[in-house]
Amino acid sequence: MVLMALELIALFRGAFQGNREEVGVASAPGRANLIGEHTDYQEGFVTPFALDGMRCWVAFARREDSVLRCYAADLDEYGECDLAEIAARRRADPGFGPREGDFEKSWLRYVGGAFEFVAAAVESDPRGCDVYVTSTVPWGAGLSSSSALTVASAIAAREVFKDKRLSKYSLLETACRAEWHYGGVPGGIMDQFASLHGREGRALVLDCRTQKVAKFVDLEGVDLLVLNTNVEHDLRDSPYAERREACERVARAAEVAHLRDLSDEGDDHSAG
Repeated sequence: MVLMALELIALFRGAFQGNREEVGVASAPGRANLIGEHTDYQEGFVTPFALDGMRCWVAFARREDSVLRCYAADLDEYGECDLAEIAARRRADPGFGPREGDFEKSWLRYVGGAFEFVAAAVESDPRGCDVYVTSTVPWGAGLSSSSALTVASAIAAREVFKDKRLSKYSLLETACRAEWHYGGVPGGIMDQFASLHGREGRALVLDCRTQKVAKFVDLEGVDLLVLNTNVEHDLRDSPYAERREACERVARAAEVAHLRDLSDEGDDHSAG
């Protein structure tokens, strides 16, 4: 990883030749999940594991203004936005962010969203940054590429602000809120938690109610095969939101806050 960081710094210098500030490097892995779909936002348990060989890398350096300039190396695309402007637009229009056309590049909303939410979390004016992004997490393959990008960007933003109030757990909340809003999908915490707290060679049993790891599961000697079906995965175009609404509807019908609160010890909800 040290070699990768040095290579990224050199690539950043090539992409942003006018920025002579100190360059930092952040990264976050993708994830796969063993069990626990649609249970994280119902405060249940999930068992994901980080794909440490598939990571999103972000090299970054501060600017003197509030402009975020970003180069996505894998797409060979530059994107730019004014962080002060997007914060003002979101205050004026709570629906701003996930819609087509809100950002000049669709991927930029995850980077800009992370920086904007971190600024709000530390109660600071937005600070501009130049950002170089590259990733080995396949986009749209169901391996949480957007979460890896959001988390890596949030880690970078925390370093830009150098605010120690953002611990890993408060950073988790900030990254989740940023991705839920700017991604346009009312998700849970599993993807971002695995990206922040996952350990190589281990799955984690996450209690989504306490947001703590109940236990780590050693995967040594276990072969897990992750196949790329080449079917593109976009939660905004999937029935994800419908599934969540259905889960919440069932919880309301059962008169519990979350489905986790249901008991299997003889509760009878059948028709009389």
